Order: sequence, then C-alpha cells, then structure tokens
Amino acid sequence: MAQNSGAHMSKIIITGASSGIGKALALHLAQSGHHVIAVGRNKAALDELSSSDSNRITTVIADITKSEDRLKIKEALPSDARGVYLVHSAGIAVPALLANMTEEEWDQHFSVNIKAPVFLTNLLLPH
Repeated sequence: MAQNSGAHMSKIIITGASSGIGKALALHLAQSGHHVIAVGRNKAALDELSSSDSNRITTVIADITKSEDRLKIKEALPSDARGVYLVHSAGIAVPALLANMTEEEWDQHFSVNIKAPVFLTNLLLPH
C-alpha cells in the first residue's frame, strides 16, 4: 500500500504564497502530496505557482487585511473540511526609526502582521 495516498494528505492554507518563504513552502508541500490553498495579492505570481502543480495548488487572490477577502479564503474550503492547517507567511517589514515612523505606517504593519492573522485564524477555527 502506498503511504503517499491522497486520502491522507492535508489541506494547507498558506498566506503570502506569491513569493518568498510562502511560495517555497507551497511548492514543497504540493510536491509532498498535500493540497495547498495558496493565498496572495499578486495574481500573475499565483497563476505561475498554480501552473507548477494545478492538481495540488489552488489559488485565492486576497488581501488578508480585508474582511471580505478573508471570507474568500474560507469559501475556498468545503464547509465540512476539518483538520486544515493554516500557515501565516504574509507579512511586511519596512524598517524605520521610531522617530520617523508615521501612524499610517504603524497601522499598516499592525494590520498585516497582527490583526489579519488573528481574524483569519478566528474565521477558520471551525475547520
């Protein structure tokens, strides 16, 4: 019996999957037999990622800071999906001295790096 049977492979949602660590992880996990839901804002990059393994990589174009886009991620899952993994790879870092940081820059960092992951996790808890 094959150990890599698709019936036992996980569904894994990865935010920030259009580049960097998120993209590399999505490719690796798909090659390992898992179904990956790759989330990002860059449609062209996600299309390229999906073309590498369209049977195992599903893409969702979404900005995780927007509640309506977080719903699109949830809707990519079957309503009865359970045991879903969520990898928060989306993030931003714009180095700046505290003395030079604007409130808008702080809000953007907070929204992408803290608020969005918390509320996406909250939305997906039933899965």
